[in-house]
Amino acid sequence: MRKMTTPTMMLLMLSIALALVLAAGCASNEPAATVPAARAPAEPEVEETAHTHMWIDADCQNPRTCADCGETEGTPTAHDFAGATCQEPAVCTQCGEADSETAAHEWRDANFQEPQICTVCGITEGVPLTPGLLSRGYALSELDSVHDFEVPTFQDRSVTTIGQLRVYDLEIIESNETHEAREGFEWRIAHLYLEFSDSNQQRYGHAIFYGTLDYYTPDIDSASGPGNHGSQTVNFYGNDYQSEWKFEVLREGPSGRAYVYEVVFSFLVPVGYDGAAIFIGNAGFINEGSPMPSTIILANEFDDSTMFFGLR
Repeated sequence: MRKMTTPTMMLLMLSIALALVLAAGCASNEPAATVPAARAPAEPEVEETAHTHMWIDADCQNPRTCADCGETEGTPTAHDFAGATCQEPAVCTQCGEADSETAAHEWRDANFQEPQICTVCGITEGVPLTPGLLSRGYALSELDSVHDFEVPTFQDRSVTTIGQLRVYDLEIIESNETHEAREGFEWRIAHLYLEFSDSNQQRYGHAIFYGTLDYYTPDIDSASGPGNHGSQTVNFYGNDYQSEWKFEVLREGPSGRAYVYEVVFSFLVPVGYDGAAIFIGNAGFINEGSPMPSTIILANEFDDSTMFFGLR
């Protein structure tokens, strides 16, 4: 058996004493002392701030919407339709949706050459305007044919004389030595020949007048009067143009037992315009109490004897 040293003995005795103390403490009713647990340091409190919306404007598909949180406000706007025509409906500039209806036609008024026409799609409606001469019951006589032309005689209005009338040799040119050119215009030229040779003409004479007018807007006041040249406004496809007319008398007077007229008529009109016309008719009179007419005047209206020829 090993002999214990004094330090060893003392250490053993201390260990036994501590064990007895611990055993006595467990047997008593006193709670054992506890060691507080370590705590993590407290986080600092953060003050909450109000949310500021980042609004995206409403459109035809979505109400006003916050780009951050997605919250919405109000309702979508109406479609912004634009670009409608009479052929295609309007389309929304925002979403591309088409409207349910097309736009109305944009009508240009009818004129003497065309009916009412839509300037967008070209569709037409109705008919061209009726030429003024036709609406007044007059018709154009045929060119290059010989026509009987019957009018009252000069001395006895109850008696008529019949002449042979022809308008012929229609020529359409840009210019020549006696007809000056104008851009966008053309000259229409025709000859008139009239011969009275019956016995009534030889006995009583005749009284006529002739001149130029517009087939579409015939106006006795604008018909050619004194002089052998002038100008007149004509309407072609809805636009006004200043036309010119002139005539040259090649012959007018007795020829043997007949009385003959030869006249050349010229019209400067827009290219393609077919309203230039010649008229020839019975002259009116003022008797002033004399059995012999002393003054020849133009009638207020063309009478039934008047004949019209279109240079077309």
